[in-house]
Amino acid sequence: MTRLEARAILAVNHAQQRALTRLAAALAADLPDLHVEIDGDRVIVTGRGVLDDPRLVWIGSVLR
Repeated sequence: MTRLEARAILAVNHAQQRALTRLAAALAADLPDLHVEIDGDRVIVTGRGVLDDPRLVWIGSVLR
Protein backbone atom coordinates (compact mmCIF):
# COMPACT_ATOMS: atom_id res chain seq x y z
CA MET A 1 0.00 0.00 0.00
CA THR A 2 1.34 3.38 -0.90
CA ARG A 3 1.56 6.27 1.51
CA LEU A 4 -1.17 8.05 -0.45
CA GLU A 5 -3.50 5.06 -0.08
CA ALA A 6 -2.75 4.85 3.62
CA ARG A 7 -3.51 8.56 4.05
CA ALA A 8 -6.77 8.17 2.11
CA ILE A 9 -7.87 5.26 4.31
CA LEU A 10 -7.01 7.26 7.43
CA ALA A 11 -9.00 10.26 6.14
CA VAL A 12 -12.02 8.06 5.37
CA ASN A 13 -11.89 6.49 8.82
CA HIS A 14 -11.68 9.93 10.41
CA ALA A 15 -14.63 11.19 8.38
CA GLN A 16 -16.70 8.14 9.29
CA GLN A 17 -15.98 8.61 13.00
CA ARG A 18 -16.91 12.32 12.80
CA ALA A 19 -20.18 11.45 11.03
CA LEU A 20 -21.04 8.83 13.65
CA THR A 21 -20.27 11.29 16.44
CA ARG A 22 -22.46 13.99 14.86
CA LEU A 23 -25.31 11.52 14.34
CA ALA A 24 -25.11 10.25 17.91
CA ALA A 25 -25.04 13.81 19.29
CA ALA A 26 -28.05 14.85 17.19
CA LEU A 27 -30.04 11.79 18.26
CA ALA A 28 -29.13 12.33 21.91
CA ALA A 29 -30.24 15.97 21.70
CA ASP A 30 -33.54 15.14 19.97
CA LEU A 31 -34.29 12.09 22.12
CA PRO A 32 -33.08 12.89 25.65
CA ASP A 33 -34.98 9.98 27.23
CA LEU A 34 -33.08 7.41 25.19
CA HIS A 35 -29.51 6.15 25.46
CA VAL A 36 -27.34 6.70 22.38
CA GLU A 37 -23.91 5.12 21.94
CA ILE A 38 -21.40 4.43 19.19
CA ASP A 39 -20.33 0.81 18.79
CA GLY A 40 -17.72 0.45 16.09
CA ASP A 41 -19.38 1.62 12.89
CA ARG A 42 -22.92 1.64 14.34
CA VAL A 43 -24.97 4.06 16.39
CA ILE A 44 -27.14 2.20 18.90
CA VAL A 45 -30.26 3.77 20.40
CA THR A 46 -31.82 2.01 23.38
CA GLY A 47 -34.55 2.77 25.85
CA ARG A 48 -38.28 2.67 26.29
CA GLY A 49 -40.31 3.81 23.33
CA VAL A 50 -37.65 3.25 20.68
CA LEU A 51 -39.98 1.15 18.55
CA ASP A 52 -42.88 3.54 19.17
CA ASP A 53 -41.09 6.54 17.66
CA PRO A 54 -41.86 6.61 13.92
CA ARG A 55 -38.74 8.71 13.24
CA LEU A 56 -36.48 5.98 14.57
CA VAL A 57 -38.37 3.18 12.87
CA TRP A 58 -38.18 4.99 9.53
CA ILE A 59 -34.48 5.93 9.72
CA GLY A 60 -33.65 2.44 10.96
CA SER A 61 -35.34 0.90 7.93
CA VAL A 62 -33.54 3.30 5.57
CA LEU A 63 -30.06 2.74 7.02
CA ARG A 64 -30.09 -1.06 7.20
